[in-house]
Amino acid sequence: MADDHSSTRLVWLLGLLLLVGSIAGTAWYFDLIPWPFGPGAPPTLGDPGPPLVIAQGHVDVRSRVVALYPAQPGRVVKVLVREGESVSAKGQPLLELDDRLARLRRDEAKAALDAAETQCELARKTLEQFPIKVRQQEAAIKIAQEKFRSAEAQYKRTKRLVELQQASEAEETIAESQRDGARAALEAEKARLDELRTLAESAAVSLRQAEVGVEAAKTRLEQAKLAVDECVIRSPSPGKVLRLEVAEGDMLTAQPLQPPILFCPDEPLIVRAEVPQEDAGRVHEGDEATVTDESRSDMPEWRGKVVYVSDWLARRRSILLEPGQLNDVRTLECIIQLDNGGPRLRIGQRVLVRITPRSDHP
Repeated sequence: MADDHSSTRLVWLLGLLLLVGSIAGTAWYFDLIPWPFGPGAPPTLGDPGPPLVIAQGHVDVRSRVVALYPAQPGRVVKVLVREGESVSAKGQPLLELDDRLARLRRDEAKAALDAAETQCELARKTLEQFPIKVRQQEAAIKIAQEKFRSAEAQYKRTKRLVELQQASEAEETIAESQRDGARAALEAEKARLDELRTLAESAAVSLRQAEVGVEAAKTRLEQAKLAVDECVIRSPSPGKVLRLEVAEGDMLTAQPLQPPILFCPDEPLIVRAEVPQEDAGRVHEGDEATVTDESRSDMPEWRGKVVYVSDWLARRRSILLEPGQLNDVRTLECIIQLDNGGPRLRIGQRVLVRITPRSDHP
C-alpha cells in the first residue's frame, strides 16, 4: 500500500516538473525572463561597431594579366622565353613566327612604291613643261596676229587699187584669200593655246592622282612592314611570363582558343574583392581590410587597405565560377592594396576578404 502511495507521489512530482519546465520555456522564448535566463544578448562593454563586409577576391595586378595573341596567323619558328622568366624591358621579343610570306609582300609593296614615285615624277615633269609651251604658243599667236594684220592691210590696199582701177579683181581675190587664211591661222593658234591650258589642268590632276598613288603605296608598304614586325610577339612592358601554350612548329591562327603567352606586368600585387550588392554602400576607399587564404591549413593573413571602389555593379569578372557561386550575381569590385610582409602571394590566388567599414561613413 505504501509503494502505491509513493508511485502516485512520484507521478505527481514528474507532472509538476514538466509543467514548470513548459512555463519556463515559454517565458524564455518570449523574452519574459531576463538574461542570463532569457535569449536576450548579453551586456557589452562598448559599441562593437558596424559588422564586417565579407567578400570573395583573388590576387592580381592593377593592369591585369595580359593574354598575348599573334596579330596574324603563322608557324612558330622560335620561342625565346621560358615559363616564369622575367622580362626586363618593354618590346622584348618573346616568340617569332615564320615571316617569309610577310617579307615577300613587303618587297612587293616597296616595288609598287618605286613605280608610283616614278609615275609621279613623270607627271610632275610633264606639268612643268606646260608653262614653256604656253609661252611659246602665246608668241605664236602674236606672230599670227601680225600676219593677219599685214594680210588685212594688203587686202584693203588691193581693194582700193581695184576701185581706182589700178589692180585687177583677181589680185583682190588673192589678197582676200590671204587675209582669210591669216585669220584662220590666228584662230587655230588661239585654239591651240586653249588646248594647252586644258592639258595643263589635266596634267595637274594627273600629278595629284600620282601623288595620291604614292601616298597609298607608302601606306601599303608600312602595312607590309608592320606585318613583318607582327611576326614577333613582344612584351607589352617589363614583367614575367606566367604560362606558355605554344612550342616551335605549332601553327597559330589569328585568335587561337588559348593565348600562346600569359604575361604579368611588373607591378605590385593587389586583391580584387567582389563585394555583394547588399554591402556595396558600406565600403569606401581607406577602409581597412584583412585577406585570408582559407584553403590552406595554416590560414595565413595579410593586411591591406581599400584604394579603389568601382562606380558600377557588374557580373563577376571570373569566367569559371567557384563552387557555390551563382552566375548572374551583381558585385562591386574593390581593389585592396596590401601592406608589405606576410607569406608569398601568387597571381590568381583565391582569398577571403574582410573589410572593416570606417565609423565616420554613414
